[in-house]
Amino acid sequence: GIQTVLQANGHLIPPKGDGMKLYVRPMMLGSGQQLGLYPSPEFSLLFFVSPTGNYFKGSAGGLNLHLETKRSRAARGGVGNVKCAGNYAVALRPLLDAKAQGFHDNLFLELDTYQPGQLAKAVLQEMSAANVFLVLKNGEIVTPSLDRGTILPGITRNSVLQIVKQFPNEIQASMVASTAGST
Repeated sequence: GIQTVLQANGHLIPPKGDGMKLYVRPMMLGSGQQLGLYPSPEFSLLFFVSPTGNYFKGSAGGLNLHLETKRSRAARGGVGNVKCAGNYAVALRPLLDAKAQGFHDNLFLELDTYQPGQLAKAVLQEMSAANVFLVLKNGEIVTPSLDRGTILPGITRNSVLQIVKQFPNEIQASMVASTAGST
């Protein structure tokens, strides 16, 4: 399926450079003929294909993130660990509000773990539509755990974790050098 889609949409592949890429999003859609709230007996596999640029334009020096402490992206026992449209929809209003204040995105917390004045006890989740990785001053790279069921265990997150595991010394040395002198 994916090879057919790429061959049919080859004309959409943007020229190399400046963060340009071809975005390909596979989607599974329940397409059975029932009406009501039931699991679908049939499914359709779709591929959305579009040329795109950098997701965060003008952010080469880093992202300016808003720490969202009033609204939730995902709750324990919900579907925060599943790739579904509802997980993006719930983040839209907070994202628009953050952008109106000059931020690139929100950094969400698990609200049941956050108490005003006790940020150190709060559990970090993700951004509106992206995993988050933090580089500590010692060069260690950390990311929120999947154990609470609120983080998407996607290919991007897994790819970054695999690269960090494969090249730990090189990445740590690079990160320490690049963050030297920062607070």
